Amino acid sequence: MSIQLHAYAIINGDGIIARFQDDDTVSEGETALPVVADPDPAVGPGERIGSPSYEVLNDRVRAYRLPRLAEPHEVVKITFAQLLIGLVAEGWITEAEGDGWLAGVLPAPVIALISTLPVEARFPAKARAIRPSEVIRNDPLVEMLGAYQGKTPAQLDQFFATSSAY
Repeated sequence: MSIQLHAYAIINGDGIIARFQDDDTVSEGETALPVVADPDPAVGPGERIGSPSYEVLNDRVRAYRLPRLAEPHEVVKITFAQLLIGLVAEGWITEAEGDGWLAGVLPAPVIALISTLPVEARFPAKARAIRPSEVIRNDPLVEMLGAYQGKTPAQLDQFFATSSAY
């Protein structure tokens, strides 16, 4: 679990967590209980781990986090397969163009954009575009391809969120 934990939760007289601290010193009317974290749960496509929650039990305070749906801007990478499935599903490319891309043949709009780059940037862009293991949302090539196709940053965010479920 990646929650940053203090060793103890200080419980006030009403049974509510007053504060967290690393030692068990308390004031009158307070109780110190050890904080024990559950492992993070598995998350599904389009989900993220939520903020920590705490439950006061008799002998400890349980710290845990639950999966929640990701906001579109939180999906920062997808796989190459998710990219192609999403592009075809959204109609941004045809299935034939997707098949070609799987075989290493870039769609014409991608080739056209790469040809506008400075000569020294073309090969790196082509190498990143042909068969990436993952596609990073804020990669400059992703940003340029989106803009070249008339897509807004919000549309790209939504595309990544939707495609992460494939």
